Amino acid sequence: KKEKASVDYLDTPNHRRHPSLEFKLSIIRCCIEEEDIKPASEETGHSRESIYLWRRKYVIGGATALTN
Repeated sequence: KKEKASVDYLDTPNHRRHPSLEFKLSIIRCCIEEEDIKPASEETGHSRESIYLWRRKYVIGGATALTN
């Protein structure tokens, strides 16, 4: 059984709440290929809602829409 990523609630630019564009794109690519967001969510510790939001932004506005 996989362990979930630890959660750190600090809100800094390097915190997981502010993932890089490259990180978001890698998750989106994975979800497009596998068509399932749940495994990516469990592996990375990011909520499915966040990943769905990133994917929706990407589909509408491309990579530029994913920048913080």
